Amino acid sequence: MTTKRGSSNYWDDYIWDLTFLASSNPAINPGVANEWNHLFVPYCSQDLHSGQVTEPSDDTFGFFFSGHLSFAAIVKALTDDASAAGGGLGNATTVALSGDSAGGIGTWIDVDWLQEQLPQARVVAAPIAGYYFFSFPYTGPGHTETLLSDM
Repeated sequence: MTTKRGSSNYWDDYIWDLTFLASSNPAINPGVANEWNHLFVPYCSQDLHSGQVTEPSDDTFGFFFSGHLSFAAIVKALTDDASAAGGGLGNATTVALSGDSAGGIGTWIDVDWLQEQLPQARVVAAPIAGYYFFSFPYTGPGHTETLLSDM
């Protein structure tokens, strides 16, 4: 792939100002902007951070879909890095795992696994728009057209 939707090789060097719990901007995240360490992992695997494919095949359209494996490698690197602030993720006492949309679904998928990796910490999930269910379009007074329902 030769676009930013197909490879991180084509991403910008600068990531836009983060939102919600990942932001270190007090105007956006006044409660914990300067109190927590933050890590932003761009969504690039298109598998809701759940994939564990190590060899692409025709079944995976030639792609890896290895989002969970990427997440696991990031957690391992942060856990092993004793030189990091506070001695690394392995010394954390509270971890909030969050994401929005597909990242929110990934939060649900990976939070129990993360708790197993960090038994010393209290790991909580804070998904943003990460819970989807079958929906019917509202057609009552004042409705608008939408493509976001399952009908």
